[in-house]
Amino acid sequence: MSDTTMPIDALIDALGRDDAIIDSLAQAGELALLRLLERLELGTLLAPEDVHPDDFMDALTRAFGRLTTLNPQAFLDEVEARGLQRFIFLLWAMKSIDDPQHTERIVVLASAAYRKGKTGGERWAAVHLLEGHAEPRSVRTLVRALGDRDHAVQFAAIEALARVGDEQAIAPLQALLGRRWIDEHAGFPRAINEALSAIEDRRAVAPE
Repeated sequence: MSDTTMPIDALIDALGRDDAIIDSLAQAGELALLRLLERLELGTLLAPEDVHPDDFMDALTRAFGRLTTLNPQAFLDEVEARGLQRFIFLLWAMKSIDDPQHTERIVVLASAAYRKGKTGGERWAAVHLLEGHAEPRSVRTLVRALGDRDHAVQFAAIEALARVGDEQAIAPLQALLGRRWIDEHAGFPRAINEALSAIEDRRAVAPE
């Protein structure tokens, strides 16, 4: 069992050993969130020697998700100020924010994460975050992702546009169907056609 009176750094250093550690960090609230983000920026978030790195990352991701749900404003303020949206697990944490008042900031951060993403995994996570926000800026970024060099990111963008896309996405999606490599990758033509159908269906029922 974890000790809720332990200093925040001691709790952070014990992540992955006991799920109750996450509960204790949640009780510490915004202070724990700010310290986690500070240590992330400093590069001092390290797995304990007796905890497997995968278990540590799982616990860290869940801790950020929990603290973000409880402190969305502080989380977004710090991520934006520190430029930390490049971290995939922070993008996942943003998915736990369901208050509409934060939608615009999330879209801005996710779009920036896509633009600056150096790996396919980073850009893929940004695309998945945008999937939940049908805003003009998110559609523009998703359309841009259709041309990503990573096919997994492209496929994620197609699926996301099926859910949030509007007329902006029709021509770019149709253009993909004319490319030779699309037919060589199983699932792409079907996903594109399903996205186009979904967009057309929404357009048909949209109020004039």
